[in-house]
Amino acid sequence: MGFWKNVDEYLKFKGIPRKELAIGTGIKVQTIDRAIQRDSDAKFADGLKVCKYLNVPFEEFLESEAVLPSDRKTDSQKEIKEQLNLYRKYHELIRYCEFLPSNQRQSVKQLAKSLAEAIPSYTPSN
Repeated sequence: MGFWKNVDEYLKFKGIPRKELAIGTGIKVQTIDRAIQRDSDAKFADGLKVCKYLNVPFEEFLESEAVLPSDRKTDSQKEIKEQLNLYRKYHELIRYCEFLPSNQRQSVKQLAKSLAEAIPSYTPSN
């Protein structure tokens, strides 16, 4: 995966629309869309603008998965992808929980566990 695909994954993970990135960097949204679709390399200046706006080191968006073929991902990569998907799905709940005191967070965790255990198809992960 190249620079622009990694940027796109990051935007999805953070819930940032491409249009917001375009406005924040001064890069046309059509240019960003096209670059992501083609997974082209970023022009150095554009790459710096993107990284500065997102406050992410440039190296983070370089070809991190290019070494492994996509059909042979390691268990670690699969686990990270699963965690990202869970975060995307439940990020709002997680944010609410961050504002709770520790004892209330534990109560929410216990409540969720009890609800899950009441479902016949539930299988504990731990």
